[in-house]
Amino acid sequence: MEIKKIDSGCEIKLNETKIYLNPDKPIKDSVNILSDITKKINFDKIFNLPGEYEVNSFYIKGYKNLNKIVYVISTRETTIIFADEDLKEDIIDSIYNDFKEIDIAILQNIKNFEKLKDRLKFKVEIFLDKSSKIKAEKLDKIKLNLKKLEEKSYLLV
Repeated sequence: MEIKKIDSGCEIKLNETKIYLNPDKPIKDSVNILSDITKKINFDKIFNLPGEYEVNSFYIKGYKNLNKIVYVISTRETTIIFADEDLKEDIIDSIYNDFKEIDIAILQNIKNFEKLKDRLKFKVEIFLDKSSKIKAEKLDKIKLNLKKLEEKSYLLV
């Protein structure tokens, strides 16, 4: 699995599929996940509403949080959360009840990081900004071996 910073979000390459989280413009013929709610563009492989979706052997679940959508992406190999704002307690509970533990967290504009990590037990956290003030290794691209995930914090720059 490879993750790199793009625009105000990131690109995940998992197997042969590219998933774009919060690209400035949706990328054609790719999976696009947008945390802002915009009813006008939720179609095909562009997700920006709460709900359950299945695409390219990925299960995606979006949760309506405060002002944004929080997503969990699940495959046979891994479970990833993508959040672009602090999570309400009931959303954290719902995610825990649905998935138990999360392998990888991709986070932006998160201040309640410790509470989130304690509850969802993720091994790898990837920050798209410096809002959490967590010490993290700064990289422009991250390669993760999903079979040997080690506890680590990264900041994509």
